[in-house]
Amino acid sequence: MSTINFQTSEETCQMSDGFKIFLRHWKPAQKSDIAILCIPGFGGNSRLLTVPCETFSQSGVDPYALDLRGFGNSLEEGLPRGDTKDFKRHLKDIDEIVQNLRTNFRMFFMLGWSLGALYAVWYGAHFPTTIDGFILYAPAIEVKPRTSEEDRKRMPLLLQTAPQTMLSPTSKARFADPLNANSFSARYLFGIGSTLMRDKAFQNATNIQKPTLIVQGDADEEALPIGAQRLHETLAVKDKTFMMISGADHLLYIFDPEKRQQIYSATLRWIREHSQSIV
Repeated sequence: MSTINFQTSEETCQMSDGFKIFLRHWKPAQKSDIAILCIPGFGGNSRLLTVPCETFSQSGVDPYALDLRGFGNSLEEGLPRGDTKDFKRHLKDIDEIVQNLRTNFRMFFMLGWSLGALYAVWYGAHFPTTIDGFILYAPAIEVKPRTSEEDRKRMPLLLQTAPQTMLSPTSKARFADPLNANSFSARYLFGIGSTLMRDKAFQNATNIQKPTLIVQGDADEEALPIGAQRLHETLAVKDKTFMMISGADHLLYIFDPEKRQQIYSATLRWIREHSQSIV
């Protein structure tokens, strides 16, 4: 792979309600006509996508990554990281970012990692024609409960009386990053469960109309391979590809330069193939 220098920048995109969403941009030195918008996983932020985005940029694809409203650097006034007033506003935010960016490119892809993959499927189901293809890394379909049994039991009461109550997840984030959320509001957790997870994800998958690549590690204990396989089977689009990576866990070899290269190289080949199919 030839190396192309790139420039990193931190940007914001203003939403229709005046809120500014934080974006990271890894701009290739040479202008590209192919872009990719990346969505981080549960409680994460755009900085966690640096490794794949640097690789994409070095190969001439123009990558952006966002911090969802309420996370990373996209905090709502008066609310802690991990809380947002309106979960469904996330869908509108993502669409407004896509609409703002994609006019500069011939081809525009979307990548979601873990829970971010379910956001991408949610988006594709509601806006079936604005993205040219979806890349889903380790989609969080079959996962362990994110909250304790006690918190799950009191969730209905919290949603009625104190939806902003912050709850701690049952497992710690794999990355020690101060921009990660360490706790989550009851209303955000309810939004995930009622909008993105399991049956909702499968329902959204039946409305995907654009080419889709799913990449899954067979040693993933956080998002089980069976979930990714079921999602692949449920996708209505005929142009779909499933890659099972031997020995890879939920992070898909992100800390192993040699092994992760096979994943990113395969992703780039898929992007190039599908970029050439549309003139």
